[in-house]
Amino acid sequence: MYLAIAVRTINNQHHALKVIVQEKTKVNKDRFNRENDVNYLEFDECDPMHFFDPNTRNVYMEITSKEHKKTFKE
Repeated sequence: MYLAIAVRTINNQHHALKVIVQEKTKVNKDRFNRENDVNYLEFDECDPMHFFDPNTRNVYMEITSKEHKKTFKE
């Protein structure tokens, strides 16, 4: 089970210019551009239970059995 996190506008539409990334995300400055392309993001040092989907631009955080039982994501 996963918790999905996404940026939405006030009208609950996909926000094309904003993105949420997980803690410890790095930026590859050699690949950075202003084309709204997220391929310059690097997730090597991020929590392996969290992942970023470049297609949906959502962050998915795996929920453990303990967190699910407590209904609280740490």
